[in-house]
Amino acid sequence: MLVVGVGNACRGDDVAGLLVARRLRERVPPGVTVLERHGDLVGLLDDWVGAESVVLVDAMASGAPVGTIVRVDARTESLPSDGFRSSTRAFGVTEAFALGRLLRVLP
Repeated sequence: MLVVGVGNACRGDDVAGLLVARRLRERVPPGVTVLERHGDLVGLLDDWVGAESVVLVDAMASGAPVGTIVRVDARTESLPSDGFRSSTRAFGVTEAFALGRLLRVLP
């Protein structure tokens, strides 16, 4: 299993995914890898190689109360693109999953 925290430490609450990854890193059982991803997320495609499952943690605007967890099975569902509309990334979460699905490299 792979856990990837995504975010930008310089953009307020966009650091949430990175903070989750940092807290989990020393608490996960053997066999779980924890990574942090900053900036453009095309590197996620490489991260996924060999992973049986991935949990990606990122902040998003969902309209739900702060702290609400939104779970999406990216193999079968599209990510809500409007939730990532304020991203500073040129290639973001939505694009990474769409390309991964197209290239059939999603875990």
